[in-house]
Amino acid sequence: MDTNCAQISPEQDIIAVSNEFWLAFYSIRDNDCFGTVQFPNKCLYWTWINSDSVAIITEDDVYHWSLLLDSNVSPIYDHSPKMIFSLNENFRQYQIINYMVDPLYGYWSALTALYLEDDEICGKVQIHSQSYGQSQ
Repeated sequence: MDTNCAQISPEQDIIAVSNEFWLAFYSIRDNDCFGTVQFPNKCLYWTWINSDSVAIITEDDVYHWSLLLDSNVSPIYDHSPKMIFSLNENFRQYQIINYMVDPLYGYWSALTALYLEDDEICGKVQIHSQSYGQSQ
């Protein structure tokens, strides 16, 4: 398996590795792969959003994939990432540089991207409300 990115969970003994088409979770403690997912289309960006969840940004949508963690047993993952919102069409050509979720309640998400316009680097943010199911 070719990989192009690996990130360790901020608080757990878990490492996530990926390429453009899949993501896998490995237990550092048990040296075992316990969850994989193939993306519906090319992955543009992914990141840990808390100690047991990752956000996956594909060419069309933003997904969250969670683990259920218990210190007494191995992690159990939710088999299917949940689609949170669709990307604004323009973001498909931009370089995604960050994704954040409201740390207290998870009601708000912000996706940040850069693009080149008239030889200048510009930035855009797509904000999504979970409560209203709307983005701008």
